[in-house]
Amino acid sequence: MKLQTFAVLLLTASVHAADGSRIYYLGNSLTDELKYDSFKQLAATRGRQITWGRQMIPGAPIAWLWEHAKDGFTASPFGPSSKALREFEWDVMTLQPFVGFEREFPAAENFIRLLMQKSPDAQVYVYAQWPNRGGSLDWAKEFAGARERPAWQKREPGKDYESIVAQLKTKGISLGGDRSLRESYELLVLALRDKALTKKPVLLIPVGHVLLLLEQKMKAGLVPGYSSVWQLYSDGVHVSNVGSFVVGCTFYATIFRDSPVGLPVAGEYAPRAHVDDHFPISAELARVIQETVWEVVTSHPLTGVMSVQPPVIATPALPPAVEKTPYRFELTPGFGCGPYRWSLKEGTLPAGVTLADDGVLSGTPTAVGARSVTLGVADAKGGKGERQFKFLVEKDVAPNIVTAQLPTMRRGTYARCQLQAASGNGVINWKLKQGKLPAGLALREDGLMHGCPGEAGVFNVTFEATDSDTAEPDSATKQVTLTVDHASAEVLLARQATKPPVLDGKLDDGEWNFSQTIEKRVSGAVWPNSAAFDATWDKEKLYVAVRITDSAVQTGDGVEIFIDGLNNREATYNFDDRRIVLLPTGDKSRTGCIGDMQFITAKGGRIDGGYVIEASIPFKNFGQRGGGFANLALGFDIAVTDDSGSRVVWRGTADNAINPSQFGTILLTEK
Repeated sequence: MKLQTFAVLLLTASVHAADGSRIYYLGNSLTDELKYDSFKQLAATRGRQITWGRQMIPGAPIAWLWEHAKDGFTASPFGPSSKALREFEWDVMTLQPFVGFEREFPAAENFIRLLMQKSPDAQVYVYAQWPNRGGSLDWAKEFAGARERPAWQKREPGKDYESIVAQLKTKGISLGGDRSLRESYELLVLALRDKALTKKPVLLIPVGHVLLLLEQKMKAGLVPGYSSVWQLYSDGVHVSNVGSFVVGCTFYATIFRDSPVGLPVAGEYAPRAHVDDHFPISAELARVIQETVWEVVTSHPLTGVMSVQPPVIATPALPPAVEKTPYRFELTPGFGCGPYRWSLKEGTLPAGVTLADDGVLSGTPTAVGARSVTLGVADAKGGKGERQFKFLVEKDVAPNIVTAQLPTMRRGTYARCQLQAASGNGVINWKLKQGKLPAGLALREDGLMHGCPGEAGVFNVTFEATDSDTAEPDSATKQVTLTVDHASAEVLLARQATKPPVLDGKLDDGEWNFSQTIEKRVSGAVWPNSAAFDATWDKEKLYVAVRITDSAVQTGDGVEIFIDGLNNREATYNFDDRRIVLLPTGDKSRTGCIGDMQFITAKGGRIDGGYVIEASIPFKNFGQRGGGFANLALGFDIAVTDDSGSRVVWRGTADNAINPSQFGTILLTEK
């Protein structure tokens, strides 16, 4: 987005910071990355008191939240949006869009209209997040690069992305229309403003934009311990405590219009022992993060926040260009007051490259070499800033795959292996060129091969590494051999059922053998009972039976079934993860379940000396569709709780309810 195009929006935004805020958050687990109580604690260090409510459904976009306004995780006494927005007054509401603009725009309108009925003076924010891992390795490209219209999406003239861009253009607001993730958040803010639904203009919380500048600083070696924003991810989309600290500081700076520099690292932002996705935040790292937040928040015209500081060039370094290859890079201002104008102050740019007054360097460099240039920025109030850069034009070279062999893996055991390449220009992207990886094992674009192989054997595969030249990317290939040994005793080989088990709480159809004991104690002084389970499957469902020996079955007893449907070992619950809490009767608990419980059925029954539970769970319920489930590995666990407070699990930990990454594994085998 050309920031100066919208500078007038910043100047006219009637936003006022408040010492006390009643905030309602709407979103999925990426809104949870704020760590609500830790954010409250952060604000309290500056005398700002927060009362908060939320509606959160894992993996849900705004549209799904609107359609399921009574569901999800909430905060007492406010409850879900259907109650909270109608019955309580709010100062702030945040919206977290998660799918295409076309679906989220009308849902956001609906939520705002509902909010305005009880809270007409409330401020609405759109929370700009970050891209999922799984596309290009170039984080900046994933966030700010152009995207195609999804093939499945029908175009509705007057209501689709392109139509809204065209309508805004007639009002003097120009967007590129590139469908980038960055632009989609900005378009939603501008489109909601254009609807005039609120007294105060809708604003942006630019977390993704902060991460974009942090990515540049990381590439320049200015962020201690980090070389890419991808390192802030704890899985395919969630972030570590360091990423959450970025989120918290950006929310604080935007909502309270106050510099986050100097805020403490506390609560869930601080590292915790024995937690895989928590890392130290040094005073230097905290400073770099907070300064970056304030640079972005004060210079982006859709935040409503301005700074009295003169403008600076926030861009830390210029990415190298490649000879005879098209080059484009957008400079980033910090502080000041837009619109901004850019100029070359000293030196000469490489032949073929020019600097536009909107801060875009572009062109096709014709020769290899390095030179020093000084660039300048001026803001609307006459403030000026300069920065010296080294501008490097590299020779076009092809990558070279240096991985010579792969480590031996084991069937049904989660494994990771990083492929390596030398040379090449820019980011290297990987793919499988020839051969077949065993079921359950995947190759990521960054060369990380990971998963639970579902087949044993020897696999000859050829990998391709391609660099990121914008004109003619260069590639290299290499054949390697992968050996997968047979499964260990830790993995349950779940056989295919001869016929669907009858769920009657009696265990009388001969399908069960209860070979797996549940005896890893994670809470309580002693486990007074015994428990075992078995699992089987057919083309549509996973079936689980649990047998518990308990001389005194009480209301506090129960069973939990945990599933990581994609077996991607993410540290936070997402759309494919389930926690199914079952009472001894087989009824699902009204609290504690995580994920969609639709079509999951269970039946409990008393047996001599205890009770049993049988359950059926459709594969489609946890993200597996299309059939062909033989050799599929699932993250899986069982927990059994006694009313005494004692609790045992099969393979996982006491944190099964919040962290799916440590589940055990079941492997679906054929008859």
